[in-house]
Amino acid sequence: SAPDTTAAGPHLIVQFQPGAALSAIATMLAAADASIVKGPMPDGSFVLALPKDANVDQAIAALKGHGDLVAAVDRGS
Repeated sequence: SAPDTTAAGPHLIVQFQPGAALSAIATMLAAADASIVKGPMPDGSFVLALPKDANVDQAIAALKGHGDLVAAVDRGS
């Protein structure tokens, strides 16, 4: 099988709004070319992986633009 290239990219830590529709979150993540790689964590956050050539600042801005779905976004490790 092909190697998983998403794991090599930058990670973001995201908290979704309570009650945000899963279908809307999935559409937003697909548009941002992001995927959930871990979560939910004990604090309710999720780790998202971006493509390795992603513009992290642009991805954060895009996710923050969805205030109806995203409560917080931070850079991952």
